[in-house]
Amino acid sequence: MAKRFRLPSSGTAAVSPALQSYTHTGTTRRPLPTTDASALATTAVTPDAADHLVAGDTFHTQFVSHPVGVNVFSVGDAIKQAVQAAEAGGTCNLQVQLFIGLVSNDGATALATLRSKVLQGTELQQGAIRNRYLASTLDGAYTTVGGERPVVELSVSGTPTADLIVDGHNASLRFGSAGASGDLPENDTETGTTFNPWLEFAKTIVFQSASGAGVKKRKVKRIKLSDHKSTADFIKAYVAVAEPVKTVVAAKIAVSESRPTRKDVVAEKDDREEVERLRLTRLNNSILSLMIASQS
Repeated sequence: MAKRFRLPSSGTAAVSPALQSYTHTGTTRRPLPTTDASALATTAVTPDAADHLVAGDTFHTQFVSHPVGVNVFSVGDAIKQAVQAAEAGGTCNLQVQLFIGLVSNDGATALATLRSKVLQGTELQQGAIRNRYLASTLDGAYTTVGGERPVVELSVSGTPTADLIVDGHNASLRFGSAGASGDLPENDTETGTTFNPWLEFAKTIVFQSASGAGVKKRKVKRIKLSDHKSTADFIKAYVAVAEPVKTVVAAKIAVSESRPTRKDVVAEKDDREEVERLRLTRLNNSILSLMIASQS
């Protein structure tokens, strides 16, 4: 199932990954959620106070996602985006530009470029905002193991030419999600001001849960000797908890050893809590043997 992301007009990203290289850079970073209710707002970024008639680009906003779980991003995966924009002058010759990457959970390490900078393909119009729809594909691949963050950067790019007004890399983009008309359509013509921008991956994206990469942690049931009438009762209760754990972990380890694929490695990593419980089970069994021997 496709996963559509929102492009908020407000909020602060959880981390601050390094930006791509731009002729005119910036610092605006926002979350990249799948649900949002921020008000629609058009924001102008105008770094050129005089004519700047060279090829270049202007960074506008970086959006940083919640950590994802285990996902396979492949070259050729379809992506789509719709956002309204406008250029400051009729001969600025600018287009919306998109970049998508992956960074570490803390944002400090760039892990992969999933979609290198790509132009939308249609020049922006001067003045009033107008929709710009992009359909493209990923040109990079990466398999996440849990905790990585997708990062999206929106900018404008082009080569301005001389006119009667300032012609540079100045443009406005419109973000937010509170539009009454729903999401922007897949066209380059919509000028209505009550539509919401969006970015979509055609593939399903699994997010990391609060406790890990899509893994439900099991509660550890503690078995105490003092809670039982006899050592025999204690052993029965202990075995009831320990045996299922040993069976599950042994099966996963057997698969991992016979077919050491990436999926199995991830499964073993996700079950390290159970592996630790097994180790403690064996240790406690040794202690029990000593206790029983001492009572005989």
